[in-house]
Amino acid sequence: RAVQVTFRAKLLLIVGTALLALLVMLGGSALIGVHQTQRLADVEGRLLPKLELAPRLDAEFERLTRDMQNAVTSQNSAALAATGQQKSKLFDLIASAGGALDPATAAAMRWAIQDYYDSAHDVSVRMIAGEAGEVLVQDAARMQKLQVKAQELIKKATALDRSEITRTFATVRDENRSADRFRVAIGVLGVAVVTLLSLWVSRGMFEALSNLSRGFARFATGDFEHHIPITSGDELGAVSKEANQMAVTLGEHAAERTRSDWLRMGQVGLSDELRGELEPEAVAQRALSYLARRIEAMAAALYVREDDGKLRLRGRYALGAPANDDKSGAGFAEVIREGEGLVGETLVAGELMVVEDPPSGYLKIKSGLGESAPRSLVFAPLTHFGRKVGVLEFALLKPCSEVNRELLTSIRATLVIALEAAKSGAALRLLLAETQTLAERLSSQEEELRVNNQELLAQQEELRRANEELEGQRQALRTQNDELEEARVALQQKAEELSQVSSYKSQFLANMSHELRTPLNSMLLLSHLLAENESGNLSSKQVEHMKTIHAAGKDLLALINQVLDLSKIEAGKQEVELESVPLEHFVSHARRTFEPLAADRGLWLV
Repeated sequence: RAVQVTFRAKLLLIVGTALLALLVMLGGSALIGVHQTQRLADVEGRLLPKLELAPRLDAEFERLTRDMQNAVTSQNSAALAATGQQKSKLFDLIASAGGALDPATAAAMRWAIQDYYDSAHDVSVRMIAGEAGEVLVQDAARMQKLQVKAQELIKKATALDRSEITRTFATVRDENRSADRFRVAIGVLGVAVVTLLSLWVSRGMFEALSNLSRGFARFATGDFEHHIPITSGDELGAVSKEANQMAVTLGEHAAERTRSDWLRMGQVGLSDELRGELEPEAVAQRALSYLARRIEAMAAALYVREDDGKLRLRGRYALGAPANDDKSGAGFAEVIREGEGLVGETLVAGELMVVEDPPSGYLKIKSGLGESAPRSLVFAPLTHFGRKVGVLEFALLKPCSEVNRELLTSIRATLVIALEAAKSGAALRLLLAETQTLAERLSSQEEELRVNNQELLAQQEELRRANEELEGQRQALRTQNDELEEARVALQQKAEELSQVSSYKSQFLANMSHELRTPLNSMLLLSHLLAENESGNLSSKQVEHMKTIHAAGKDLLALINQVLDLSKIEAGKQEVELESVPLEHFVSHARRTFEPLAADRGLWLV
């Protein structure tokens, strides 16, 4: 604190010296300024107010004249009455002039303005009332003379005596030269003393300022490692200390921002990698490869929990052969039970696990040039809202950083959702394929059963005839009838299953047809409205195109109705109606539909 006071004392010494020189200079020139002040006071009291008063009076008088003319032009009596306020402002301005105008001149100006206003007001009222004639013209001429008289009186009252001004300023200029010489002498002496004191005080200040400048330049480029050296214990030293503390805080904020950006980029990158419809194996492999590169892992594995509760290897990164393929006995496991080993225990615990400095023979990370043991192992459980989906395992050649742990913790929900979505999508695709296969199989079996039924009916007729002819074969026919009954029951069961599958398919077609109708009806309505061209802003070609779009939409609607008819046919509820259709309809429809396409390709449709 004493050093700070000393530094301030030095500054106060410099300032005091400068103030002393200033006071001497002011005191010496005060006597000269007294006479100048008297002369300038006379100029200020008489001449300067006139300089300010003249344009203001002209402007206000011009405004009064213009307002009265505008009132007459617009035939507005209220606006004419409001001009009285403008006249009052003129009188107030004359009254505020003070010593700039002598009382007689001010009174003459007020009377001249009042005479003009009374005459102009009278003429304006009569003109607004619609009066015309020679008398009005004479009164208007008299009003203009009064206006000119008032303007001339204003100019004369506010005019300046140039010779008086010249003499006054010449005297003031001579006295200023004497005052300037005195001030220059005192100023040179004061500057010399202040300069010597400043050189004495600034001996260490420039070095401190230079250090501050270089330090702030480094801070501006993001270099917060190198602090500003503190060379003194004064205020500049305190500023350097505060700047260093600021650099520490900014460095921490920059590191935090870099960490947040790195985490966010990692999450966004993983989402980009998992975009699209992927198989579960592809999701696992893409996610594992991306995360391994992101956290700089040299080897990694992804185990996914299957329906049987076991963890199976679904993704691998830079790994060798599995344990059952490695003759040396070393390697990784493809199937792990829940709670077995570190992977199984991580799934049970549901928390991130890091193993630092594993044994040298635990795992070998190999490349074309050599091999090395990992420095740390990271196990990340894939759990979300109590669901256990899998475990990530990474091998790193360096200790696992805190930001890597945060990344692995933050992406668990994203990866779990992606794996479950891929698994559900694969199951849905498999179920759809099985449903299609079953439908084809049932259709084939239905045809076979129909043929067999016809054959059985024929055989039954032959057996009936043979029973009449051959009484001895009745027992054999009875046995065959029993077998036919069993086949009929089996056929009926197959037919019921086929009917159920056909019902599912018909329901799907009906639902899809109804979903398609909603946007299609909107398209038909809009195209119909445009084709009507009520506003008339469409050309005939555009109207024809709108009709083509409307017709195509109707055809698509008819196609959807045919899909519904297909469902009705399969359900046995479709009624067939036969009627004649003119062929010209098909020709005009084909030309309207395909002629724009042919023209677009440079073809001629015949």
